[in-house]
Amino acid sequence: MSPKSALDWDIKEHTLIKEAILGKYLHIWFTAVSKDYTSIFYIDGFAGSGKLQDTLGNFKEGSPLVALEESFFALKNHNKANFYLFFVEKNKEASQILQSNLEKKFDVLDKKYNIEKIEEKIKFRVQNMEFDRLVTALEAFLKQFPQNELKNLPLFVFIDPFGINIKFEWIEFFLNNFKSEILINFVSSALTRNKDKMNNKKIREIFGTDIDLDNVENYALEFKKQIKEKFEKSKVLIFNMKNSKNSTVYNLIHISQHYKAIKKMKEIMFNESTFSNSFGYTPNDKNIKNQLVLFDPGKEYFEKNLCILFPHNEPIIAEKIYSFFLHSDKFIWPEKKIREYLLSLEKEGKIKYIKDLDEKKKRRKNTLPYSSIIEIIK
Repeated sequence: MSPKSALDWDIKEHTLIKEAILGKYLHIWFTAVSKDYTSIFYIDGFAGSGKLQDTLGNFKEGSPLVALEESFFALKNHNKANFYLFFVEKNKEASQILQSNLEKKFDVLDKKYNIEKIEEKIKFRVQNMEFDRLVTALEAFLKQFPQNELKNLPLFVFIDPFGINIKFEWIEFFLNNFKSEILINFVSSALTRNKDKMNNKKIREIFGTDIDLDNVENYALEFKKQIKEKFEKSKVLIFNMKNSKNSTVYNLIHISQHYKAIKKMKEIMFNESTFSNSFGYTPNDKNIKNQLVLFDPGKEYFEKNLCILFPHNEPIIAEKIYSFFLHSDKFIWPEKKIREYLLSLEKEGKIKYIKDLDEKKKRRKNTLPYSSIIEIIK
């Protein structure tokens, strides 16, 4: 996230959460795409200075340094790839500090990984400009190429602005022109606070169309709806981050084109949390007082959808249930949580285990393999 000034950072728990999630996902994404592609692109639209500082003067690495390190890791395993990293920061002082921090980090990683011709393999650029200007420049640049020539270039975009500084046309541009994945910090609380001050132009800018905010119950869901209407094949996951008062602070929105991507993102969200009735984050920082939780609708909601979507009192292969919930962007549960709910429903007598497809296979305690044949009892 870009700071108001270059040096006024006060690390919040939501910042630590986003950095952790981004890092874990890029670790997987960079490694996966570098197997099959020789050119991988990454854009951080609101990069900041590269380091986060708390009130005690402690520093933690921000998203640019995280992305740089993950590109080194991926290249070590797939050395035919080339990484192009773009960091956009409108604050001049912050962009200068970011350049210095990236250069220092690059030297450290070069010694750590010892990759030949690394300067040719990983290239980064800091752009001191508004993110909107970069998008406009890219649009002009793409006009030099035949239509669809860049459609298959893998690109990951991280959009983490202050407040409601987001434009729907950015999403359209990246999804139309690249093989894109996008992670957005959608600040619902800022929309709620500023709703009465926003004119129709600003609303169109954010949602891509004219809508009456007074008739919108959930801004993030409305944002997702507009994306899905224009890009039907896109998978749009919404992770609802709430504070201790059960109020939504912001939503992390992940946009991808493949079910494998959302499956991995669900796993990361789960693994980065203590997942009970909610995703709960407890960063190792004693200064953090107001813990945020990532809302989970819970077992009752799972049971309700299970009973609606699958037949009762007849054999079902468990794989169908796992696959449906994992591949759908309507549900945030990872495989581990789905299994937990199914096992709980079995204990309550609402699901009956019949046998395994491999009748010689003995079922282990507290497991429910994909090959299990079960029955929903009604």
